[in-house]
Formats: sequence, C-alpha cells, structure tokens
Amino acid sequence: MIKFIGKEETGQSFHTFVFECESDQELANHVSGTFLKRGYKLKGNSYEGSYEKGDRTLRLLFGAFVKYFKFKIKIENNKLHIHKESSGMSGGLIGMNQVNKEFDAIVQELTKI
Repeated sequence: MIKFIGKEETGQSFHTFVFECESDQELANHVSGTFLKRGYKLKGNSYEGSYEKGDRTLRLLFGAFVKYFKFKIKIENNKLHIHKESSGMSGGLIGMNQVNKEFDAIVQELTKI
C-alpha cells in the first residue's frame, strides 16, 4: 500500500515527494499507471525516464493549438523526483500556462492516494 508522506523539495519546475511503500517497484507502478492513464508514453524505464504526450514538431509549428508535455521522473529510496522537461514556450503564454496546469494536475493526482 502506498501512502504519500510529504514534499521534500519543491520549486517551480520540480518536486521531490516522499512516499511510504513496500518497494520502489510499487511506487514506480503507481507513477507509471498515473501517467499512462493520462495518455503519456514512457521513454526509458519506470525508475528513471521521461513521460511524453503530444507532438513536439507540431507544437513548434502551430504553437498552443497543439499540446505537448514532457516530464522527467526518477524514483529512488521511496522518493519520487519529478521535473518539467517542456516549458511550453513554443506555445507562448498560453502554452506555458497549459504546461503549468498539466504539471499541477499530475502532482495532485500522484499525491492524492
């Protein structure tokens, strides 16, 4: 059973969360399930990789009309490190707002156990 304990570090583009769980594999399964349910694809492995959603090239061409999100994760010692890899700058202010909202929504979902 996974239990969210609290935040260890936090910033505008990253968070480190501490969980109580039996193993890092259990936490990795929870994180992976959360991202996959939201339509993300994993690049790397479930302990250290990137979750990506959308098309980067189309985002560059059409800006905020095309959504693109990328988040990097690392899991070690019952801790989840999550970092925004895309800023949304290619979508202007609207794109940046989209990335920030998506990041906040994922953080809420990951910590609401």
